[in-house]
Amino acid sequence: IGKKRFDKRVDEYDLETIQKIGETQIPYTFPINRIPKGDKTADPYSVGITHIHHFYTKRNLFMFSKLLDLAKKSDLKRAVYFLITSFIVKTGSKLHNIGFKKGNINLAGAVPNTLFIPSSVAERNIIILAKNKLSYIKKALSFQKEWGNYLIQALSSGNLAYHPDNSIEYIFIDPPFGGNLMYSELNFLWEAWLGVFTNSKSEAIINREQKKKLFEYQTLMEECLKEFYRLLKPGHFLTIEFHNTQNVVWNAIQEALLHAHFVIADIRTLDKKQGTFNQMTTTGAVKQDLIISAYKPSSKFEQEFAIKGGTIQGAWDFIHQHLEQLPMPNKVGGRIEIQSERTQYLLYDRMLAFHLVRGLTIPLSASEFYQGLSKGSFLMREGMVFTIPQAHEYDQLRLSADGVQQLSLFVTDEASAVQWLRGQLDKE
Repeated sequence: IGKKRFDKRVDEYDLETIQKIGETQIPYTFPINRIPKGDKTADPYSVGITHIHHFYTKRNLFMFSKLLDLAKKSDLKRAVYFLITSFIVKTGSKLHNIGFKKGNINLAGAVPNTLFIPSSVAERNIIILAKNKLSYIKKALSFQKEWGNYLIQALSSGNLAYHPDNSIEYIFIDPPFGGNLMYSELNFLWEAWLGVFTNSKSEAIINREQKKKLFEYQTLMEECLKEFYRLLKPGHFLTIEFHNTQNVVWNAIQEALLHAHFVIADIRTLDKKQGTFNQMTTTGAVKQDLIISAYKPSSKFEQEFAIKGGTIQGAWDFIHQHLEQLPMPNKVGGRIEIQSERTQYLLYDRMLAFHLVRGLTIPLSASEFYQGLSKGSFLMREGMVFTIPQAHEYDQLRLSADGVQQLSLFVTDEASAVQWLRGQLDKE
């Protein structure tokens, strides 16, 4: 009441109200879809929640169905749908939890990325929630807009056929991380209210119920990456934000990139500060995401490599153009950051992969390759390989730096572990 809080015991009026709500028939349509069997739907099934309408108390189900019925008849239908669906799942359903903070009751919200039904459900007032959400939405819409040429679409990344080849300058993707999140299962509540459902057949995840294992996941990701390769302009970059604790999933992404003919140019970690629920609660979970940068080789190089591929000269041509694609090392806190992609071992791996995915023989052994790097066309600096012009640029950078940082390598598999060990032995 106002800013003061009072407690009261349940009285006859409350009991009559509860009984009246239970006996009331809802005159508006609402979804009654059965929850699909899945990797994340065991939680609601275990407590008897088998259909969409079971996720809601009677009066909240009444309110949501009435508001969306009014929205259908309104000129502001899409805006009202946007407002209602912003809280129809996490705060307006039985997923909303009651917690305790500093000894006081706290409306803690839903457990993210799950369909977990808590033992103590917080039933929220839908009218108050709508008013609160509306104030946030109005604030967001009040920001000044700059109109330009934008295209926003919702479609499959595995089929972008009507977009022309070599038409996009940069692509950033945040793909499904293997079996970390079951997107279509977790979105089923929203989709049931909207009447539009995910086509899970082409959903790139690892999922027991959908009978998708690592191979199916990699195949679906590869289809998408091949489309991105076709769309990307030659010499331009694709960036992937990726997270998974299993090296086999990480390897699947690398292989999918290579089979799509991308060349990996940089891998580093991203600390988002705020971890996901799985990152905070799962033993052994990786706390940071990986950022993978890869490029599409220039048309001129591809044409020349079609002739020289599989030859010693073709291998050195690849290394030369690959080094030119790599950015110069960064200065962090006045010290130069060692760029692992310029190390001898990774350069050999990139050359090897480039030949293998094109079905070509490897023209140089590892020892021949390392010996060749020490000759004429390339220069070594701090364990990194540069073209001659790049080496001169690095020398100028080095003069203005306080020093060089240690190589920071994210160990993901046997090959990267060997590389890290070699780096440690080289320091000895």
